[in-house]
Amino acid sequence: MSLLDVIREAASDLRSAKLRSLLTSLGIIIGIASVVVLLSLGEGVRATVTGAFADLGSTRITVSAAAPGRGSGGPFVPVASTLTLDDVAAVEQLPGVEAVAPLLQAVARVESLTVARDMAVTGTGPAYPLIAGQELIDGRVLAGTGEAMLSQGAVGRFFSGTGPVGQPLRVADREYVVVGVLEDLSLGFGGRGGSDGEDGPDGQGAGEGQGGRPAVYLPVADVMALAGTDRVSQILVVATDPQVVDATVDAIDELLLARHGLDDFRVNSIAELLDSFGEIFGVVTGFLAALAGISLLVGGIGVMNIMLVVVAERTREIGIAKALGATRRDIVLQFLVEAILISLVGGLVGLLLAALGVLVIGQLLDIEAAVSGWIVALAVGVSVGIGIFFGVAPAWRAARMDPITALRHE
Repeated sequence: MSLLDVIREAASDLRSAKLRSLLTSLGIIIGIASVVVLLSLGEGVRATVTGAFADLGSTRITVSAAAPGRGSGGPFVPVASTLTLDDVAAVEQLPGVEAVAPLLQAVARVESLTVARDMAVTGTGPAYPLIAGQELIDGRVLAGTGEAMLSQGAVGRFFSGTGPVGQPLRVADREYVVVGVLEDLSLGFGGRGGSDGEDGPDGQGAGEGQGGRPAVYLPVADVMALAGTDRVSQILVVATDPQVVDATVDAIDELLLARHGLDDFRVNSIAELLDSFGEIFGVVTGFLAALAGISLLVGGIGVMNIMLVVVAERTREIGIAKALGATRRDIVLQFLVEAILISLVGGLVGLLLAALGVLVIGQLLDIEAAVSGWIVALAVGVSVGIGIFFGVAPAWRAARMDPITALRHE
């Protein structure tokens, strides 16, 4: 009997017991669908985050405060900042540095002529738009005290229907004039983040304006006075060329170590952050996929159990086949192909369900997720492998039957 004939016969046997075949492959369907959804969404999230950080530029460097002894070589531990404006000025003089901007946040009452709300305001410098990768879409950057820049989200919140540039804005008890508008910087995951409700004080991050949230930018000295501190929380740096990023990171590290006397800071480039994210996310995705793979193990055991039942039900048929000259190889092949078909059909159905799930979840989370070719190949390969692995024992049991005993079976 040729392989094609074996496949046709196995397919016919499965069609004759559709419900049992479906229930047998249910574990495979669930397992394949779970693994494919996790891997596809994981790749989508990785691509979205990587793309968002890449938009900031491969030359961006961030200096943050860290616990002494846990600087560039250890895990990040948030502490009170020791970074000063003198540090900012010193870093700006280093070779390989194109632009530098300090960063500090404080919570204040922000009022336009029609709207008032409590929110986080960001203190920074003229180079911030270049470093943060936010395009200046109207007006100009900060040039001195008494000036403010807004994100597009803040424009919609405070100056709906009017041009913001030149308009007055009150922050705490001080008057400012809006001199520029920056585009919103979005990292995805849920679309535009700013709603009409109030945002908490911690609703703003280092890249203000992300996801359409309202962001107000003031000169860093004004925010330092507002916060009652002489320190900044971060120093943002752009290197002149991607090739000198590592050397610039080392130079900043040496400079600040000499100035502070201890490594109470941490210097990171975007490339380092992306590498760390990739490693962590790879471990998490693998762990989740392994958990989902338990369904595949259960499904494989289910396939083996049902195939053992099928072998018992068809004992007399096996005896007739052997009496007519079928070899052990023919019997093994027949039942093994049937087990593989059950697993393969389950895998294909699981793939279809996963593709639909990835499409829906990707739309809900606003990430570009799709079932890629290598994931499809992996799913098909795993399905076939499960059929082979868990189908061998029933097939071999059928092949070893004594034809005389099998023919006497009722």
